[in-house]
Amino acid sequence: MRIANRNILVRGVYPGLYNMCRPYWAEGNPAPDIEIHIDEGMIHAEIEWIMRTEGQRHNARSAEKLLVHRLISEALLSFDTLLMHGAVVALDGAAYMFTAKSGTGKSTHVQSWLENIGGAYVVNGDKPFIIVGKDEVLACGSPWAGKENLHTNVAVPLKSIILLERAKENRMEQIPFIQALPTLLQQTHRPDDENKMRQTLCLLQRMNSTLSFWRFECNNFKADCFDVAYNALVRDQK
Repeated sequence: MRIANRNILVRGVYPGLYNMCRPYWAEGNPAPDIEIHIDEGMIHAEIEWIMRTEGQRHNARSAEKLLVHRLISEALLSFDTLLMHGAVVALDGAAYMFTAKSGTGKSTHVQSWLENIGGAYVVNGDKPFIIVGKDEVLACGSPWAGKENLHTNVAVPLKSIILLERAKENRMEQIPFIQALPTLLQQTHRPDDENKMRQTLCLLQRMNSTLSFWRFECNNFKADCFDVAYNALVRDQK
């Protein structure tokens, strides 16, 4: 398959993984940039690891999907690509990522963009891959997209990362990278390997020169919620 502009060959065990990834199958037979080979022993080890670290029980099929996702994300670090937790919406060739702890309202807010703007779409609703280039940052779709399963097989220039916080009133504030960094780090996949973690930190730092960062005090139930975000990120930037 092709994800984050890379050809990834995965040899798995269960057909559900292949069916989930079908929208990302690469045309022809391109040479792989990354190869991942899964066996049942690796899956059972993943089940035990998830139970030990997160206290969650998974069957073999769901554990295989999680394992492949993690292995892909760590392999993509060598291609300047991060896995982040956030919902990315795109329109007019630009993408915007809303990130926060689960349950804060990212998906609800992104849905308001789809309802208010014709042509807006979700790149990935939960865990997009982010390519950190020298001159631009790209947000990429993947089939790992959370419970809503909203994703598109695209790579779109990312303009802003918005740290979403619940509040009584809606307010957008542009903030410096150093203020955003603690939340960005929390919402980025953090490998156990020291060298890969160092790569992760370097890629986050490189975003500083390309993206704008915002704090969004958000109340999705107030009528001005969409307008406050859209005006700051899009209308006022034109």
